Amino acid sequence: MSKVDIYTNGNVITCEEDKKTVEAFAVKDGNFIAVGSKEEVMKAAGKTGIFHDLQGKTVVPGFFDSHVHFVQTGLNALAIQLHHCKTIMEVLETIKSAPKAARGIIRAVGFDESALKEKRYPTMEELDDAVGNRALWICRIDSHASVVNSMAFQQLELPEDTAGIVKDEVGRPTGVLKQEANSLTRGYVLESTTTEERIKAVKAAERIALAKGVTVVNALEGGKLFHDNDAEFLLQHKEELKIEVVLFYQTTDVKKVLEKGLKRIGGCVILDGSIGSRTAAVSEAYFDDPSTNGVLYFQDEALREFVLEAHRNGLQLTVHALGDRAIQQIIDTYKYCQEVFPRKDHRHRIEHFELATEEQIKEAAAMGLIVSMQPAFECFWGGADGMYRERLGEVRGCKTTPLGLVVKHKGIAVGGSDSDVTAIDPLLGIQGAVTHENEEHRVSPYEALKMFTIHGAYGVFQEDCRGSIKTGKIADFVVLEKNPLTTEAKVIKDIAVLKTYVAGEEV
Repeated sequence: MSKVDIYTNGNVITCEEDKKTVEAFAVKDGNFIAVGSKEEVMKAAGKTGIFHDLQGKTVVPGFFDSHVHFVQTGLNALAIQLHHCKTIMEVLETIKSAPKAARGIIRAVGFDESALKEKRYPTMEELDDAVGNRALWICRIDSHASVVNSMAFQQLELPEDTAGIVKDEVGRPTGVLKQEANSLTRGYVLESTTTEERIKAVKAAERIALAKGVTVVNALEGGKLFHDNDAEFLLQHKEELKIEVVLFYQTTDVKKVLEKGLKRIGGCVILDGSIGSRTAAVSEAYFDDPSTNGVLYFQDEALREFVLEAHRNGLQLTVHALGDRAIQQIIDTYKYCQEVFPRKDHRHRIEHFELATEEQIKEAAAMGLIVSMQPAFECFWGGADGMYRERLGEVRGCKTTPLGLVVKHKGIAVGGSDSDVTAIDPLLGIQGAVTHENEEHRVSPYEALKMFTIHGAYGVFQEDCRGSIKTGKIADFVVLEKNPLTTEAKVIKDIAVLKTYVAGEEV
């Protein structure tokens, strides 16, 4: 006979009704079998179960991270880390002193020139001095730009006219690579990753996620910024993991996805780039570089052809659209597809949706589109001294991540990290959502919690089995040190995750 685990004396936020809390629940065979008062739970579950005293701690549903590059997160965890660097010298010293494999290209990640005192990329010469005759690749924190030393640039053998090779005033490559050059470089680096490295990487990513209370990830794998081998690897190995992995194959090859029996396609199928790299497609030119207003990577006709094929075949679809020009392009495309081939409850998505206008927010909500957003971005690049202000100016710089307007217009927003652009950490995301500098863009702690729980489940058609604490659902839940709904907003990220459970098992 299966054992029954009965949890009592808790502050259990169910996410099932508006701010509904209970004190107890019971779990059997991986599912919640009773939720309510201690008396109600014991009546339903019996008195012979194993009792667990929650000692007043807060319990929430297992978190969803709705935008993770899961394999890349693990691989990057094994690379040289530059997130902490504040000067060029610190970047170079970190690379010099870090342990390195005996052969192969040296990989460093987490670089953000906007956080450096010098506000620039290191030169090829500086990187050559740091690593000698070894090839070195540095990934910008948003994955939309890279910088390499001269040995790596030689090995890449990029055609001279490749879009995105940044050159100096006399026409020499600087080592900074954007657009197509960045995609080709990432493909070159990731092509050499072995199966053994990917196994280590995925196990590392799983540990990171579970430690932060994440029980379900939307893994956006493959494509131009990453490598199709990542998606193929997860298809073969995701059942070996304790965490639930929902795969989005980042490809425009609809036939391939259908043949693999997948239900969804896309992810960072990039319509534009990022604000940090000045490649997000915005209507007005960048404040700190008036020569550009970003890049649209798809022609309208090609995008329509891809989206309509996926739509006709019943797939859930999502693409990367960050700037308002790219957002309008995908909204218009989804609208066209619905006119040509009407579908109910498609739950198509837009990843990032970072610089959406209020009119676009209204349109997306009316069309039933899900917007997949990363509120932790505001913790790193928002605010008066943040990168958004540098790139976009005072007015636009505080209009990023407009979650409050999404809620106002009854849209559905799901929360993610874009790991490892920012770390897998839903509590940090919740903090970012409730402390947005623009009051109009803030949401309540409960709305933010729903982004990472019940809305996350809805975002992948799992609201009937996950995302809330309810009788009959899978018993994914997290025990927190404090209540995120009542904790001071600016320290929500510091709440300790005490325990994480997947299907009733402490992991």
